Amino acid sequence: MKIDYRAVIGLLAGLAPIASAAALPLPVIAVKVTPASGPEGARFLFTFTRTGDVSAISSVAWTFTGAVDGADFVGGALPSGRITFKVGQAQKGFWISTVDDAIVEPDEAFEIMLSAPKNATIDSTPAAATILNNDVATRSPLTLVNPNHSAYWAREDAFINHALLAGQNYGAWVDAGLIDPVTARFVKTPATGRIKIGAVRGGGVPDSGDFYKGRWILDWEGDGDLSIRGGVGTTTRVSPTRIEEDYDPALHGLAAPNIWIDRIGPAGVSNIRFYRVQHEPLLAAGEVFDPRWIADMARFDIIRPMDWTGVNGDYELTAADRPQANRPFYNSGRVPDDIIVRAAIDSGTQLWLNAPGLLGCPPSVAATLRDGAVPQSQSLNHKGARPIKVLQAFV
Repeated sequence: MKIDYRAVIGLLAGLAPIASAAALPLPVIAVKVTPASGPEGARFLFTFTRTGDVSAISSVAWTFTGAVDGADFVGGALPSGRITFKVGQAQKGFWISTVDDAIVEPDEAFEIMLSAPKNATIDSTPAAATILNNDVATRSPLTLVNPNHSAYWAREDAFINHALLAGQNYGAWVDAGLIDPVTARFVKTPATGRIKIGAVRGGGVPDSGDFYKGRWILDWEGDGDLSIRGGVGTTTRVSPTRIEEDYDPALHGLAAPNIWIDRIGPAGVSNIRFYRVQHEPLLAAGEVFDPRWIADMARFDIIRPMDWTGVNGDYELTAADRPQANRPFYNSGRVPDDIIVRAAIDSGTQLWLNAPGLLGCPPSVAATLRDGAVPQSQSLNHKGARPIKVLQAFV
């Protein structure tokens, strides 16, 4: 029998194609951590699960975020990595051990974040835990405090915002009309074209060089361009008024970087801040002091700030010489009195404050001493409903 192939081909061409099986959705990768909290030195189990189609290889990157740094974990580095599921594999996990140090510090909450999935999607359910402080402060009767700089008893500079410790030439800037002392706003640059604010991240830290390792933020308000130079890590400008820096002393050196103002627009530049990324929520909540510094101060019954007339050669002749609360920089010992008072409040200590009568006590300090410290039954509470220990002051 003779077959007409052209007829057969024509017949087949008219048939509808055979439908292929519908593609399966990508699997979902999730992570959980147990236990929800544990003391320093505890081990935490991180369990990754993959649900859905497990017929192919999938992977996801993971890292930690929160109030932790590399010193909190065995190995001395903040854990991170990428986990891969083999064909048919639905669950993987590992343990991570924390360090049991001898430092009194706040409890440290952290969260494991997933990113960059391959052949998978991410379950965004938070996976968080807390490292509980298990160290007891040994209290001492008295310490002399200079909040302007850190010293041997402080783990780092006192303030969350390290830019507060810069601004060495504040007085000269005011005299030259570069900054408005009323609004604390830079309004113009000098003839040289730039303003060197000063060094940051240079406190006298007795620990290893890795203490400052991590991500830092430089941000500001207004219209202008700022930069970080010298001893700086890898920087990324994420917005017109925000720069993020990833700093590793092993790669970038131990020199303290400097903040510069490169350009000032018509709206001026103000509220310059340089801080660890994990402290951003604290700044947003109105906190001033680094939690580690406050924990160091909490070891004492009484803290005594250095006297008005003898801080690093900065001698006030009248009460008008004392800095006001809106001062943008605290260099050369010029810390506003209400900030000094707040250090005692936040650390739960008593305050020995010398306010020489011949100079005339500023109104803010006078009101504090009158309304908050005498008689001792009264208390100060600058944080709303949270109770604060009674402040004692000596004049």
